Amino acid sequence: MKHLLEKTIQQHIDADANQFLAEMARLHQEAKTLTLIHADLHHDHIRMDGDQLYLIDFDDARYGSYYLDLPNLFNENSVWHYKKALDDLIQTDDDTLFMERFSLVDQYVGFKYMGFSLWRWREVEAGRDEGLMRMISRALGKIHV
Repeated sequence: MKHLLEKTIQQHIDADANQFLAEMARLHQEAKTLTLIHADLHHDHIRMDGDQLYLIDFDDARYGSYYLDLPNLFNENSVWHYKKALDDLIQTDDDTLFMERFSLVDQYVGFKYMGFSLWRWREVEAGRDEGLMRMISRALGKIHV
């Protein structure tokens, strides 16, 4: 019985992982969201000089979906300000699809930074659980095991 339960859970995880990968692949192929992205954009890579804003550290920059730069700077509430500003320039996805894609990419960011979070968890005593648990929570996203 235990083996059957473990197999069922593994099948569920595999199905969710395959769906996640397929959705990410579709996003990378959608021409209207593709642009030059920073791909490692977060508050440490933003500098101000007077009233001039500068982005730094373009080591990971590449061509990709603009959604990939959003989760490091915005949450589910603040991302609407970005969407409104972007809608003034180009027509983006409808609100439901926009939030689905934002959530999908937030999940990707959880996976992307989980390795760093595990290293930090092992190396740094202070804040040990907070960062790692945040990345695990983000990575799990819509996955309910």
